[in-house]
Amino acid sequence: MLSLKCRKALCVLYSWILFISGVVLICFALVLAYRIFYYYYKFVPLNYYCPCALLCALGVCHLFLTWLAINGPTTEHDFHIIAFIAITATLFFIEISAGIWTIVLWTKADEVVSSFMKESLIKSYEYDKEAWKRLQQDLHCCGFNGSVDYEKIEIYPSSCCSLTDNSSTSSCTIIKTGCRDPALSHLEYLIIQISITSFSVAIYQFIIFLSVLLALQLTISLISFLNMGNATSSKIGAIMRNQLQSEDEVERDSFHNIESHYACCGIDSPNDYVDADFDAGKCCSNNEGVCTTEHIQNSTSLSRKPGCAETVANVIRRIALEIGCYSTVSAVLQFFEIICVFFRTIS
Repeated sequence: MLSLKCRKALCVLYSWILFISGVVLICFALVLAYRIFYYYYKFVPLNYYCPCALLCALGVCHLFLTWLAINGPTTEHDFHIIAFIAITATLFFIEISAGIWTIVLWTKADEVVSSFMKESLIKSYEYDKEAWKRLQQDLHCCGFNGSVDYEKIEIYPSSCCSLTDNSSTSSCTIIKTGCRDPALSHLEYLIIQISITSFSVAIYQFIIFLSVLLALQLTISLISFLNMGNATSSKIGAIMRNQLQSEDEVERDSFHNIESHYACCGIDSPNDYVDADFDAGKCCSNNEGVCTTEHIQNSTSLSRKPGCAETVANVIRRIALEIGCYSTVSAVLQFFEIICVFFRTIS
């Protein structure tokens, strides 16, 4: 059985990794949302900010998972562990969905941005002048299709000037390139960053979760192999002796049930009953009647029965070996799965 200390250590390690990923996710989401708002708050609808808000909410959920991961093994409440696994799986699928949603927004960015920019330039330029000025200065462009968009009003904004000192627009060189393509490319770049962040966090969380499972499986394997050496007949015999000599009838019946189930007799041998001078419980078959010490001494088949201590020790060793082998094989497969996911991610 996996010790509480080991489980707690792995959960705390995973919780700190979740805490770091949550903080990074919130910071990335806020930075990307600010950059979209800084340049395009007049040129994109509100749904283009929603993936950033969702990533922020997911970051907060990562922080909540940290609390669950720390309190689960500490309080030993199954609720914390079940909630932790359920929320982790839910977050993974939401992060993948957020990445897909962002890609859908990316495919529609050309149509949406073009529509908003045209409407802004034609209908509400006076209200959106500061937004256009910021966009044209930073992206080194002019108008939507180019400087021709300002020929109707015969006044070029200073942000369309290619000089550093553009206080005098009459002597500067007017930028001919329109803002449509630079703005679209820059917005698509920001959207792709959101999508990459979402997918990266999901894959990162998946790899870390697999790594923790790998550590758990290796720990189970190690403990199982160690228990093979601890399952000695002397230790088991001491426990059985306490049961057999107990005044509690339930304890004695538990030992006799072991005799019946594994077809063994006594602790080390049937002679244990002869030495103690009391009936031998369920060592005899049903048609042999009461299993007295005289019956044990006179029965050749009964005297050949093995003791229960060594029999149970062999069963425990076999079970520990099976668990250790299964966990080791599973850990090896898990390791190669992590390697495959990692190389697919970086490629």
